[in-house]
Amino acid sequence: MSVIESIASNRLKAGRGPKINIGVDKIVLALMIIDREGPIGRYKLSNALNVGEGVVKALLKSFKEGGLVKVAAGRGCSLTDKGRRELEGFLSRRRIASIKPVEMKELSLGGIEVAVHLRGLAGKIGSGMEQRDEAIKAGGRGAITIVMRGRTLKVPGVYEDLAEAYSDVAKTLLESFDLNENDVLVVCSADDYWKAKRVTLAVALSLTS
Repeated sequence: MSVIESIASNRLKAGRGPKINIGVDKIVLALMIIDREGPIGRYKLSNALNVGEGVVKALLKSFKEGGLVKVAAGRGCSLTDKGRRELEGFLSRRRIASIKPVEMKELSLGGIEVAVHLRGLAGKIGSGMEQRDEAIKAGGRGAITIVMRGRTLKVPGVYEDLAEAYSDVAKTLLESFDLNENDVLVVCSADDYWKAKRVTLAVALSLTS
C-alpha cells in the first residue's frame, strides 16, 4: 500500500472534533496543489481544497510523517522528492496520464473545465452518463466522456466522430493530449479551477479504483 493510500485508509483527527475520513481525491489534490503552489500555507491550502484549516493541519501532519512534504517556518509546506515520486506513482498506477484545463467551446458545460486523460480504459466506458453522474455527485456541473477508437474521438451515444460535429474542439483535444487507441478523456466542469480538478480526480478514481 502506498503512503497516499495508507493516509486515505485512516481517519484523521481534526482539532477537537471526531476523526474524519478524507477522500483520496482530496489527498491527491492537496499534493498537486502543494506541488504547484508550494511553499504554501494552511490558509491558502484550505481555501483551495474547500475544507477547514483543522482538516488541512491534520492532513499536513500525515504528509509530514509520511515524508511527502517539508515545512519551512513562515513560508509553508513544499513537496519533497519522495512526495513527488509518490504522487506520480499513484497517478501512473491509476492510468492517469495527465490532468489539465481545456476549452470545450461549443460543447462547454459552463464554469471552469478540466480534462483527465486515462490510458486504455475505453472498455470501462458505457454511455458516459456514469461519469456525468459521478461529477455531479462530487460537486461539479457535469462531465463529457470521450474515447479514442480507430483514430477517431467518439462521444458514446452522441457523436461517432466528434471532429465531424465540432472540428475545433476535436482539434484542440488532439493537440493537447497524447492520445492512443482506447484512451479516454473525461472533461468535468465546476465553479473554480481547483474544484474542477477535484471533481475530475473523483471521476477518474471511480473508473480506476
